Amino acid sequence: MKYLGGIVVALILIVSFSCKKKDIVSIDKDDDGKPNYTTVHVEGKKILDANGVPVQFRGVCFGNEVWTDNVLPTTHHTEADYERVKDMGMNVIRFYINYKTFEDDANPYQYKSPGWDWIEQNIEWAKNNNIYLILNMHVPQGGFQSTGNGGNLWTVPENQKRLKALWNSIAKKYANEPTIAGYDLVNEPVVTSSISQWKILAQQLVDTIRRVDSNHMIIIERVNGVGSNWNSNENMNFFRVTDKNVAYTFHFYAPIEYTHQNTSWTSLGEGGKYPDEDLISTTGSATWYTGTFSNPIISSGTNDWTFLQGVKYHVTDPAIKLGLPALVGQKTGTGGKVYFDDLIIKEYDTNQNFVRDVLSINPAAIQD
Repeated sequence: MKYLGGIVVALILIVSFSCKKKDIVSIDKDDDGKPNYTTVHVEGKKILDANGVPVQFRGVCFGNEVWTDNVLPTTHHTEADYERVKDMGMNVIRFYINYKTFEDDANPYQYKSPGWDWIEQNIEWAKNNNIYLILNMHVPQGGFQSTGNGGNLWTVPENQKRLKALWNSIAKKYANEPTIAGYDLVNEPVVTSSISQWKILAQQLVDTIRRVDSNHMIIIERVNGVGSNWNSNENMNFFRVTDKNVAYTFHFYAPIEYTHQNTSWTSLGEGGKYPDEDLISTTGSATWYTGTFSNPIISSGTNDWTFLQGVKYHVTDPAIKLGLPALVGQKTGTGGKVYFDDLIIKEYDTNQNFVRDVLSINPAAIQD
């Protein structure tokens, strides 16, 4: 069984809740005029499955050897790895794609059968294990974006034309495939001159896909990565496209000790603990200062749902500027699973009167 990189999915999906014009392709509607989707889709501020049931994605990325430019990474993973994802309580894989899997630069627009066969095989494995796939164009024509070396996507118009054609072919082929949760158009786009470059291309890609597929959710990333300021304006380089079935996403990686456990390029290695007071990530001038680990713990063995109330942490020291809550799981080697539901952090005033809910998180699961 191949090691997959162990990256916790470090992205947030923000669903679109506005519609400026009708879909380019019509979609069947029920008697009440609501669309009859056959796939995961956006409705208002929620992501729903084909039956209209809310979906919460929990998953990892399959890197598919895109950094080594392996155009057909058939040995990267097998169905056993999909079973691992399922057994860990996850339901989605962000599936990296290199455009070279489908076409050669010397023979553009001529798509290769082995590439399609490989995608079909992965859809079958995902379906067998009740796993969604998010197809992510991690290496588009013009080059990998995140390191700032993919400028040819923006300066060579033919590359954008080829990218639109490839997404058209993918969307046309899988328009009604429920195992695919959505299309992530370009990973961490790094423009060469202005945000408008990505804004224009993103809209063109959306329109291209909608000509053949009105079902699938489309995922738009903000201008990102090396060569562009991560937060260059109040909107964090976000913009809206004209479509109603859209989610917007940003990536985050802190604390690196958690999100990149077991990755070779970070030299973090396997094992250890989190949080580790010797490996606390800080932002700016923030430093690890103090904390409490005296909150109640879940007893070993199999237990029913239990309400656990943490110890109030009284902040009187003016040196404390930032609080970081964490759930600590101790590996027992038994392959157990712990579910957390309705995790709420509450704020109280000096008279112990409730002020507000600072943070509220709904269902999560931690696998030993």
